[in-house]
Amino acid sequence: MGCSSCQQNNHVVPSTHVHNQTSQTHCECACGCEEPVCPTPQPCTEITDSKCIIYTDAAIKCGNDTVVAQDTSVSTALNQLAAYYCTQINEILAEYTYEIGQYVASRGGVIFHRYNDGTNENYLVIDTTDISTSSVWSNIDTLLIGTVAQSTWDGLSNSNAIVAQVGFTSGAANDCLISTNNSQTDWYLPTIDELSLLWQNRFNVNRTLSGNSSLGTIVGATQIGYNNYWCSTEYNANSAWGFNFFGGSVSNNPKNITYYVRAVRKFSL
Repeated sequence: MGCSSCQQNNHVVPSTHVHNQTSQTHCECACGCEEPVCPTPQPCTEITDSKCIIYTDAAIKCGNDTVVAQDTSVSTALNQLAAYYCTQINEILAEYTYEIGQYVASRGGVIFHRYNDGTNENYLVIDTTDISTSSVWSNIDTLLIGTVAQSTWDGLSNSNAIVAQVGFTSGAANDCLISTNNSQTDWYLPTIDELSLLWQNRFNVNRTLSGNSSLGTIVGATQIGYNNYWCSTEYNANSAWGFNFFGGSVSNNPKNITYYVRAVRKFSL
């Protein structure tokens, strides 16, 4: 097809769009086109979308579509737009080995969160039962550990910092770190955000733990109850964060009171 007069004003970028092994020439509007007939660039919504036109000065892969621009003067902004669209479609197309709420015996428990960092599949696993129903956060309840124990997302780092405090002898973090439940040895006390993720996916997790999923009964499993659970995230010298699984709320509480403890672990593929 031929390009309209819009091309003569540098408003159109002629490009070759390879779609399903068929090469076609398209005239697509670049940024700044003032003519009302100029269409809005469409994102790639599925791998066979015929509207998947990517503006770039080099070949770029988006699903099964490859677009090669013939005009190397295409702006950086359009290149960034192309990269953004392809990132979105790659996330849509991302495949995971395990599902939220799936019990994986070889991984020690139930998957309650997953994410792809562009290189690996990453999973958070909740233990199939509580490690304790009455544990203090730490026997040291008046001294600040500091930022090394205050991460909202890195529970393993927090847990190691808690037990490394001079004078530490017992507490929720240690209960998790020494656990060998379900033949795993890398359990830790979850952070405030990790327990928030667990709360958000409690339906899937508890359904599996209760034996009502297609996986059937899990020996020794207990559901996440309407209880207060310790987080590994320290609040200040005297307090740490706790998560209430009755209403999904968080609060900072004295380190010497007793809460429930359930361990988590993570792995990547």
